[in-house]
Amino acid sequence: MRLLLLRHGETPWSAEHRYQGATDTPLSDVGQAQVAALAERLRGQALIELRSSPLQRALDTAAAVAVHHEAPVVTDERLREISFGRWEGLTHEEIRRSAPERYLGWQSDPGVTAPPGGEAMASVLERVGELWRELAARPRDATIALVGHGACLRALLCLALGVPTSAFWRFQLGAASVSELYVYDGSAKLVLLNDRHHLNATGAPPPGAHPF
Repeated sequence: MRLLLLRHGETPWSAEHRYQGATDTPLSDVGQAQVAALAERLRGQALIELRSSPLQRALDTAAAVAVHHEAPVVTDERLREISFGRWEGLTHEEIRRSAPERYLGWQSDPGVTAPPGGEAMASVLERVGELWRELAARPRDATIALVGHGACLRALLCLALGVPTSAFWRFQLGAASVSELYVYDGSAKLVLLNDRHHLNATGAPPPGAHPF
């Protein structure tokens, strides 16, 4: 089975490097154009299903991709982004200045340090792990797309590839990016990571792309 991991397009908060988490931020104009380019890039893929986080930025990304496919968009709570608690709405720099030790711990290994008032990584791994095991047991001759967020998709990569959460930040996942896992016998190979060739070098949509 081919498993495509799609991160949602840019939002006003992600453009400002603010932690979003459970906050239901919409796509920006740039983000809408990014996912239109992503949808065009995936037009020829034989998707049998799209699973999406229930947050609007992911659902809108999934809807743009689904326009070119007969595959339904299935909302899955297990793909919801991690809650960053009291860090939501703050920039990386604001958090680093206000809570340097905790921020350093979060950046070193999110499996050990959680955002204050936020969701522990163990909880994210539990729900994403349930989804991963379910998908790994599906028929092999299929292509499924998961539309989600940076933290939940990184957690899934850690589980699928059998690496510790200390490797969490080694997976770069930009807005409207495509990553791909080849799933077989309950294991996975990483085929593609953070591919954004449908965008330009700055992460913006190519000339002529328009919001959907």
